[in-house]
Amino acid sequence: MDNQTIAKRYRTELSSVKELLFKFLLVWTGILLILSWMDFLSKYKLSEAMVTSYIILLGVYIVHKETSRWTGVKMGIKPGELFVYVW
Repeated sequence: MDNQTIAKRYRTELSSVKELLFKFLLVWTGILLILSWMDFLSKYKLSEAMVTSYIILLGVYIVHKETSRWTGVKMGIKPGELFVYVW
């Protein structure tokens, strides 16, 4: 394989990983938001493991996106990314 083919395949694989991680984090954010409101409004206590794992996964997503940007792989901004970062 030549370098162009490898670079194209690398970009495709990075994009697909980012897509899957984004969709997973979108669902996880919704679940965590609902459970946080339940924690606030009732006696239900939110597990610290859920919050910790969410922060770790969000960190992986951010590192993956920044690494892609540094290597020159252009990845567009998804709707909802800013909400997730701020929240």
